[in-house]
Amino acid sequence: MVLIEQLELIKNAAAAAQARLSVRAEELLLAEQEAAGVPASRLGRGIADQIGLARHESPCAGSRHLQLAKTIAAELPAAGALFAVGRLSEFAVTRLAAATAACQPADRAAIDAQLCGGADPVAAQQSPRQLEKAARALAYAAEPEVARRWSTAAEEGRYVSIRPAENAMVHLSALLPLAQGVAVHAALDRAADRAQASGDARSRQQCRADALVERVTGQAAAPEVPVEIQLVMTDGALLGPAVPADPPLAPATEREGIAPQEMRDGPAAVVPGFGPVAAGAARELVWASRAKVWLRRLWTDPPTGRVSEIDQRRRLFPRSVRRLVIARDQVCRTPWCDGAIRDIDHIVPWARGGPTGSDNAQGLCARCNRVRAMPDWDRAGSALRVITESPSGQVHVSEPPPALWLPHAAAIRPARARPMTRAAQPRPVVTIDIGHWPECAAS
Repeated sequence: MVLIEQLELIKNAAAAAQARLSVRAEELLLAEQEAAGVPASRLGRGIADQIGLARHESPCAGSRHLQLAKTIAAELPAAGALFAVGRLSEFAVTRLAAATAACQPADRAAIDAQLCGGADPVAAQQSPRQLEKAARALAYAAEPEVARRWSTAAEEGRYVSIRPAENAMVHLSALLPLAQGVAVHAALDRAADRAQASGDARSRQQCRADALVERVTGQAAAPEVPVEIQLVMTDGALLGPAVPADPPLAPATEREGIAPQEMRDGPAAVVPGFGPVAAGAARELVWASRAKVWLRRLWTDPPTGRVSEIDQRRRLFPRSVRRLVIARDQVCRTPWCDGAIRDIDHIVPWARGGPTGSDNAQGLCARCNRVRAMPDWDRAGSALRVITESPSGQVHVSEPPPALWLPHAAAIRPARARPMTRAAQPRPVVTIDIGHWPECAAS
């Protein structure tokens, strides 16, 4: 147990060293940007992204880490001293910084000294949650206006987010002001009361959930919502064993008159930006939808299972190529960034002769695309292997994930595929446009 405790102290001290180095790195990189003539409005852009790469985290996580490191260095010296010797964890310091964020610098310093100063600091004996509560109580006592400022800041930070859940479900969350949140919940309660009073067989929770969907989308019934997503699956997995291995699907064929086939296991489908969905659940999603459904063929490379081409070909990243890149890359291609794809970027820049086509395209979130325009960010390679070099000399390689995850990287084939007569013959994969998958909240 002694060794475990010593390793915990070392881990915390290493995190503190990372924080100090991050502050120093920002100072050096800002000086380099100023020397390079970067406009004042763009100074600092890309620095947190490099820190995120170095920490194997997303750019947003890099920004949070850098902001915490600067706060510790400038306004929480006592906590920083405990952090440096491993007596406070990074999470505990993060909670302390959050609890005192609305305080004036002098009051923040006093709270820091009271909780983290002295020979036997209180903070070293508290859990992160206990430390946060103590700091917040002291902040309210020192500045009665802190609560009002927190409330104002919290209202400005209201948002709606979505994240994947198991079994083809999602968590839809909203952070709302108290009165508005209570009003929304009360309205859903009233809708559930009316439904159950009329003999509705659904549970109260189901009635609430369906009422939310109906009121937000304006549909008369929740199942009729024309949700539009991109579902990537093999043609055999979609259409079932009774369909030939290569059905003659047009690039945009409406699903009219096609009956659902036997629900059987097959390669998992993938919803870009969401993740894998069991083949049976994906088929049920398609067949149960009352919205129009279109089938599009994408082509995959059998050895890797990656999306490689689309039926339609146009120049200047048309919609067809955008669909292909989103289906192929699934999330932002920057290593460790899980942001939703917002922009399609040339890997080899157009100004340097890079072609405009799917082989020279990568999907990026809006932030990472802006950073690529900063000086000394370089990238090379192709869509299957993007090599990115940051201004500080870090080199990272990004490869797209398989469109469909199969055991042992097996070739993508339908449930009853015919033997291929040519080596590495492409196999069709169907995307079902049922619109656009909602963007997840930034990590």
